[in-house]
Amino acid sequence: MSERGVPRSLSAPGDLVPVAKVAGAYGIKGWVKLSPENSPANSVLLNTRRCWLQRGDDAPRPVQITASRAQGHSVVAGLSGLADRETADRLRGQVVLISRADFPPPAAGEFYWVDLIGCEVRNRSAVLLGRVETLVDHGAHAILVVSPAIGAPALPDAAPQILIPFVEKYLLEVDLASRRIQVDWEFDF
Repeated sequence: MSERGVPRSLSAPGDLVPVAKVAGAYGIKGWVKLSPENSPANSVLLNTRRCWLQRGDDAPRPVQITASRAQGHSVVAGLSGLADRETADRLRGQVVLISRADFPPPAAGEFYWVDLIGCEVRNRSAVLLGRVETLVDHGAHAILVVSPAIGAPALPDAAPQILIPFVEKYLLEVDLASRRIQVDWEFDF
């Protein structure tokens, strides 16, 4: 155990995904409040019993989640080895990582963002637009942030990225096995 009440590990799985940050202590019995990266992260946090905590560039440390529940837009959780508020509050700011292998299967037609990153994006005419760099949530829906393919036409206004709403209207197909997304989108949109 470390001085913070969290066990240390020499190695962590290679598929760790950041899903939340520790916002601070919750209550007086050593629980923590977690601020998820996005709403699907809530489902992941509520359905797993193991995670890793990481501060800065330190190696991730494994932690057992003894209990968890939704609390508004956050998740509150009991972690093994934490018995009081002060110890829990020392974890504030640490990143919560979960093995991708521990994610519950998504519902039909739903996708984990981490699975979309790196997918190539082609339009209806099979023109390669680029690769998914990240996704951002703008409240109403997610937006694919696509890095343009080398040799692609210049983007309007010298935009460094292509922003495509991740909604049914523009989304034609997501093929995770082939790492491809087909969209109804053009460079000049």
